[in-house]
Amino acid sequence: MTSVPNKLPLFSVQNISYAYEGSGTALDAVNFDLFAGETLVLLGSNGCGKSTLLKLLDGLYFAAAGKILYRDEELSEERFRNEAFNGQFRREVGLVFQDSDVQLFLPSVTDELAFAPLQMDLPGDEVHRRVEAALTTLRIEGLRERAPHQLSSGEKKRVALASLLTLDPAVWLLDEPSAGLDPRSVAWLTSFIREQSALGKTMVLATHDLQLTREVADRICLLNEAHQVELVGRPSEILEQTELLRSANLL
Repeated sequence: MTSVPNKLPLFSVQNISYAYEGSGTALDAVNFDLFAGETLVLLGSNGCGKSTLLKLLDGLYFAAAGKILYRDEELSEERFRNEAFNGQFRREVGLVFQDSDVQLFLPSVTDELAFAPLQMDLPGDEVHRRVEAALTTLRIEGLRERAPHQLSSGEKKRVALASLLTLDPAVWLLDEPSAGLDPRSVAWLTSFIREQSALGKTMVLATHDLQLTREVADRICLLNEAHQVELVGRPSEILEQTELLRSANLL
């Protein structure tokens, strides 16, 4: 696993809060840093705000209070109106949603994988190369002409990951990546996350899966049911604290 170097953070989450209209607080005064090349797990029970936090990191939502810095630039609606910044950020940071059906909407797997590179105006031969490489890496060559909505949960997850792989982002945001997967698929997913980390990618996982966390995390940001950060630390500092995990509704 990657050690966290002593350097400026890639993301700095500074005292952010967020609430959904009519349904109350999702995040309350959350603070943590994320460093390039590490695998950070946002660990918490369902409803603690993990998915919301990923969407804030991806610039899909914006905090009601506090701020998030990416490469020392604040993520704000105004900043994303700048086409150059928006384009660069979208090339560098990618999100895989918990529900793959939200992400997959084209007639075939090949179409899904080609969509993002085509939006980048890449040459046709480069798009083809990226699609073929993603099909091979995710071991889904046999699905290339299949309709995504006809696939199993595990197959959809692989296609969603492959569609992001064609962008080759520096930062992967994965929302409950092991949800709905059988043990063999979870083992494969664990290996995939480790492989991307070994390539120097920054990985952020939102999950309540303690075993997956144990297998891949460099650091853990533990969120409690009050939608706050309970503790940030190494897996050895958090996962052995039974009472702490029980209080966060993870045991």
